Amino acid sequence: MREDSYCYFGSRYFGKNSVLDIFYKYHIVFAGMKNADKYKDEFKAGTKIAICEGKKVKAIGIAIEDFNTLDNLDINFLDEEKKLFEIEEWVLAVKVKIFKLEEKDYFEYDAIMSGFSPINTRKDIKYRIDELIKKYSGEKMKEEIINILKNKKQIILQGAPGTGKTYSSSEIAVKLIDGNVPSDRAELMKRYKELVDKEQIFFTTFHQSMDYEEFVEGIKPNTLNDNIIYELEDGIFKKACYSTKTAGLNKTSIEKAWNEFKEDLISKEIRFDSNNNNIGKITLKTKTNIDFYLTTDKNDNVKYKPSTQNPNNEEWRHIRASLFGLYNKTYESALSYTEPLLQYLKVNYNLSDAIENNKSPVVLIIDEINRGNISKIFGELFMLIENDKRGEEYALELVYKDDEKFFVPENLYIIGLMNTADRSLAMLDYALRRRFIFIDIEPAFNKPQFRKDLESKNIDKDLINKIIEKFIKLNEIIKNDKTLGKGYTIGHSYFCNRKNLNKEDYEDIINYEIAPTLREYWFDNEDKAEKEIKELLNI
Repeated sequence: MREDSYCYFGSRYFGKNSVLDIFYKYHIVFAGMKNADKYKDEFKAGTKIAICEGKKVKAIGIAIEDFNTLDNLDINFLDEEKKLFEIEEWVLAVKVKIFKLEEKDYFEYDAIMSGFSPINTRKDIKYRIDELIKKYSGEKMKEEIINILKNKKQIILQGAPGTGKTYSSSEIAVKLIDGNVPSDRAELMKRYKELVDKEQIFFTTFHQSMDYEEFVEGIKPNTLNDNIIYELEDGIFKKACYSTKTAGLNKTSIEKAWNEFKEDLISKEIRFDSNNNNIGKITLKTKTNIDFYLTTDKNDNVKYKPSTQNPNNEEWRHIRASLFGLYNKTYESALSYTEPLLQYLKVNYNLSDAIENNKSPVVLIIDEINRGNISKIFGELFMLIENDKRGEEYALELVYKDDEKFFVPENLYIIGLMNTADRSLAMLDYALRRRFIFIDIEPAFNKPQFRKDLESKNIDKDLINKIIEKFIKLNEIIKNDKTLGKGYTIGHSYFCNRKNLNKEDYEDIINYEIAPTLREYWFDNEDKAEKEIKELLNI
């Protein structure tokens, strides 16, 4: 079937007892009748599913495998389940990512059979299934955030510790770049790391001592012939802006090609001519066919000098800044040497030509964005990150290079992450608030996906219910506390990063991770803190 295929599954097996609990427990649906075999070749992974009890749809899902028989799915039903629901090995079934609907989202579907059938003509039912899948999987929220990000160019995800801000930023970045996102957490993080390696995602953390020199560009000390010299180096923001010109291409970015070239050059031996003069590690030629030499110093900096230079003059000159200036068309310097080196990188390191007005997104994620002095870090570029100040027409001169024009490209997107429970931070700069859209990331204890994630780890259902009940109650208390509020609620990720979770694990999380936070929240009311901790431990 095509990706947009839809099917209905009834949950009254042979018209008897409901098997909804079986579906939820094992993440499957089955047809419940032998003649459903005629649909076997039509039903494929990716099919969207409505699961009914009678005429009421109580769950929706997405098939993650093709149709099969229960014996091939290797599901270990309990004996009482087999007996109660007359489960037979021949029954056709499919593994499903299933979402249990809240009662307010139930809807009617007048199905024509009690077991299984395709949904071919009902556009209204298909639309309803799509909307509920988006809602219960979190896709709707992600789509809204991405639309905001595309228009505004920068957002801040704000929330209390443990609400999954970092993971959400990974999802948003991957979906913005790829157009979709893997449903499996491990697959998502694998793709995220691939995009980091391809320099389409950059990540940094702000702190109190971070400044313009570290973030944009700055003069850094180095050595030459045992003397201290000072050189200009690009920061992560400038690197992210430059990467926008080659984002999404199969060829190599300038940063990656340069690093590979430098590593190869470091591994080579220094050469000497017949007069014992240092002629570096490789020789290239200028356009006029004159040799020049390239080498690396003891600090692994790449340097060059012309062969026509006085042999007694050992002045090797840095070339990186001039090379990047030429590549990014921001300024020109030492063209006799940078042009041949640029060509050498294209031939030997698959360096891509820079594309003007490239549309492929590059995402810069800034953790703890409220910990840095924004004006100090962004400097004169703070104005240029605005969505209506992007592009070459707003280029300006940077602090350290009056011959270089720099602008923030249209396809650079910024995602800031902000912890709302950090009392040590002052009020945010109004200029920051004006340039970013703030999006709340709240605890997900009341979301169906949180329950599903815990159930998929075979955690005891009674423990899951108690976790959800206790933390919904605790967060309501925190929200209603005049000294705290919703920015101080307890997040759900304390429980999501565990492969297994039993009562002892739960108690460890409370005692060693959550209790210290509550004691800090109510530092002036010790009895209140201990009461809430005791209540959490009372399971």
